[in-house]
Amino acid sequence: MHLIYFLSNFVRNKILFGGVFLNPGKKFEQNFSKSIPDYVYFLRIKDSASSFSPNSKSRFTPNNPYDFLLFYNYFLFPMELKSTNKKSFSIQRAKEDTSKEIKYHQIESLTIANSFENIFAGFILDFRNENTYWMDINSFNNFLLENDKKS
Repeated sequence: MHLIYFLSNFVRNKILFGGVFLNPGKKFEQNFSKSIPDYVYFLRIKDSASSFSPNSKSRFTPNNPYDFLLFYNYFLFPMELKSTNKKSFSIQRAKEDTSKEIKYHQIESLTIANSFENIFAGFILDFRNENTYWMDINSFNNFLLENDKKS
């Protein structure tokens, strides 16, 4: 009986989420995408297939600089979306430490993008049990400089 219950939930979930299971972070991204008004251009930068399989034998795995680009009223907003049920996000401060949630290359990419006129880059940080926040990359980098805590 337990197997039948599990399989019925499995099928129901696959139908609900378009044939694939979505982790809470992907659900957050999907909900974010649906919330963008029609008058705002947005582009979701697709994750590479090998990013879902860390044991891939591929020698080269491209890292996306960030998740989304939004364009509105002559302004471009590169953004990385993060979601957690914890009270903080772990931050990769060195290229060698790849186990963190906020990646070094994402910080670097957002910082570079933000250096151009009319570009405002940052993170949307979703604390699932609390609130969701926008943090521009300059404030994020200042936080890193002023705070030596590891997450």
